[in-house]
Amino acid sequence: MSSGLKCVFLVALALWIAEFCGAQTVPLRDKGTHVLLGASCALLSSAAAAAAWGRDSGDPGYALRVGGTGLAAAAAAGALKELLDLAGFGDPDWLDLLATVAGGLGASAAVYALAQADSPRASRLAPAFATIGIVLSLPVGESLVRRLSTPRNSASSE
Repeated sequence: MSSGLKCVFLVALALWIAEFCGAQTVPLRDKGTHVLLGASCALLSSAAAAAAWGRDSGDPGYALRVGGTGLAAAAAAGALKELLDLAGFGDPDWLDLLATVAGGLGASAAVYALAQADSPRASRLAPAFATIGIVLSLPVGESLVRRLSTPRNSASSE
């Protein structure tokens, strides 16, 4: 395992542990969930892009396209979530959008660096990106299930 991939794995593990064990206050936990969502979206879409495009030995834009796809997916997921919140499905907060994009930016930067460094074999990193993306999505899914299963206060809906 390359040192860059070890670094991505350790950062992902630290974020995942922090989500479950660390931030107990709701605002910090919420922002942590948004960071994980952005990183997960970026890694999963980068994995799909890396596998789909492959890499020619003379293609200098490959790493930028794969990393950029991840950042675009994270930004789109954050924007969609905030648009749903504006439509009444939650509480809109621009800091949530920024946290989601920040998570996507961090993951996309790591993907870019790894794809640039591992030039001829970069598409072989797609399974690693997908695996880490799935692991990062677990706390996000757990938070969503908890939020949907908690009954809303009927006084607030009047």
